[in-house]
Amino acid sequence: GIRLLVLLVSVAVIIFGMPVIASIFALLPFPEGKDIANTLRSPALLAHITPIGIYVFGSSVGSLLTAVCAALMRMRLVLIIGGLTQLAVLCLGFVVLQLGWGTNGMLWLFAIVSLLNAAAFAIWQAPLLLSRNATFKQPLLPLLKLGISAWLTNLVTGALLKQISIILLGIFAVSLVDIGYFNLSFQLADSANMLLVAGFGGVAGSALAAAFVGNNHERFARSWQALIKVETLLAAPGLVFCLFNASNIAHALYGSKFDAVGQLFTIFLFFNILVRIAGTTIHQVALYVVNKARLVVLGQWLGMVILVILGVILIPRFGPAGALIADGVAKAITGFMLLFFLLNDLPRRYPLELLGFTLRFMLALVLAALPSILWHPNDRYLLIVSGVLFMLLCALLLYLIKPLSEGDLEMLRGTNPTVAKYLRWFARNRDKGPGISLVRPK
Repeated sequence: GIRLLVLLVSVAVIIFGMPVIASIFALLPFPEGKDIANTLRSPALLAHITPIGIYVFGSSVGSLLTAVCAALMRMRLVLIIGGLTQLAVLCLGFVVLQLGWGTNGMLWLFAIVSLLNAAAFAIWQAPLLLSRNATFKQPLLPLLKLGISAWLTNLVTGALLKQISIILLGIFAVSLVDIGYFNLSFQLADSANMLLVAGFGGVAGSALAAAFVGNNHERFARSWQALIKVETLLAAPGLVFCLFNASNIAHALYGSKFDAVGQLFTIFLFFNILVRIAGTTIHQVALYVVNKARLVVLGQWLGMVILVILGVILIPRFGPAGALIADGVAKAITGFMLLFFLLNDLPRRYPLELLGFTLRFMLALVLAALPSILWHPNDRYLLIVSGVLFMLLCALLLYLIKPLSEGDLEMLRGTNPTVAKYLRWFARNRDKGPGISLVRPK
């Protein structure tokens, strides 16, 4: 209730309070205050402020309901709604741009989709949300400590990393056109990175918490390994296909005027793949579960410092490409730092087994994408044909390389026998075994 009240007040300030805030900044005795006031009074900003406020409301409510859904271990629902949301933004965003509706059209698209996403979760959770007579009372102090750690972490990952790159681009006098290319490539890669795995972090937190009941490090490590494998299986194929076809995708979506985006898209996709297969998001929630939230904050803020240092070195030489390299390297180093912090809570064999799986799986994906080096389809329909061919080659190579183990199949049989039935062809041993669930049996 308190969170919703604060959210409503914040949205009201965003939509109706910009002139008042601008007047406050205008009273400050230094020139920067007047510049901020002029920005807040800008007609361009005020023209877009309503969809921005609606998006803030919809995305915040959606995040809250996603967390509740993930806590209830409704993994399939979170992944389906999250994936459909990302897919809708990608597809409808293309339509909006083709219709020439510009920035305001995209902002309204984000706002409407965020409301639909929140509504989908709210409808499913209506019986729970409307229930009364709850008896459990959450202790406030541990919740506040964890909340502050999560806020400091999200401050870096959700806002500061990209904003620091844009500030550094401005400091080193990079043109507005190049900054626009940076933004576009960043958004494209981020959308591709989140497709099919939106909301997976909340699901991972719930699964790991359930596995760690009784301080069972063996079951915790098994769940950690399985979650990273599932995330890699869902996200890596699309990212690898986009990596080998980045220039073609940028040309097909935005035309020849934005061909420069293709090279930047390639750089950022490479580092997104590295961060994703390293399991950075899973390491972060795993550290929360084992009560090491402070190390998450330390890792993320050290990553931001690395971003600033690399940005100062690379942006003057390489422009937007330098900013993307700095961002990617900083995120990769952060991911490996989080893994290092977590290693003491993992039996050694699980990270080694995960490394073997990752190498075999990525080998299959790279081999399947090699035809893209010779064939460069710029037409949207040919890109779809190329994607279908890529998936067929992936299936064949995964059948030959067999990246999954019998242990993975045992875990899947305990949680989703239907999926295990189809994935058994990609496992090195297909003998049937007893199912092992990630969640502690009731």
